[in-house]
Amino acid sequence: MSNDDKLVQYINGTLDEAEREKLHQALEADEALAREADFMSALRQGMKQEEVTPPGELGLARLKKDIKQYEESQQQAPASTPWRFWKPAAIAASFVLIVQTTTMVLYQDKQTDASGIQVLSGPTVEQGGVLQVVFAPGAELADVQALLMAVEGDIVRGPGALGLYDISLPAGADVDQALAQLRASALVQEASLR
Repeated sequence: MSNDDKLVQYINGTLDEAEREKLHQALEADEALAREADFMSALRQGMKQEEVTPPGELGLARLKKDIKQYEESQQQAPASTPWRFWKPAAIAASFVLIVQTTTMVLYQDKQTDASGIQVLSGPTVEQGGVLQVVFAPGAELADVQALLMAVEGDIVRGPGALGLYDISLPAGADVDQALAQLRASALVQEASLR
């Protein structure tokens, strides 16, 4: 038990005799503790002297009025209907699930290549080779598109963090000729076979 608890019990007269004697000796030895005890004792006496009066008829009438207003507001409040919207939402979600499942089942075998990967953008094009290209900083988009059309290439990835583009050539394309044509262009800084 802390000294504060013992002090409160001492002032209230609920501390046992042995502890009371120890605390009395501590109060005589410690002036700060004695001042604290005097303060608590005066506070207790002040609280005893304070007259507490019940709220009376006016307070009781006010309390009854507040209770009545609260009860009326609870009765007038419309019952919350969180269940009103869930049925249409569940029906719509079920419909979407049925359409999605049907679509997946009907088109499961279509647009799948030999590796088992389903291509979402359409059938895959056979590639003749992939080149890595870094275009010149001032290269215009129209000029780059014209150059790619000349070598029959398509950008399949890029630009990467280093400015690299992967250019895919169609099957049967002459990779060496396309590489030479890209290297000869002023629009290309570097070109290599990937």
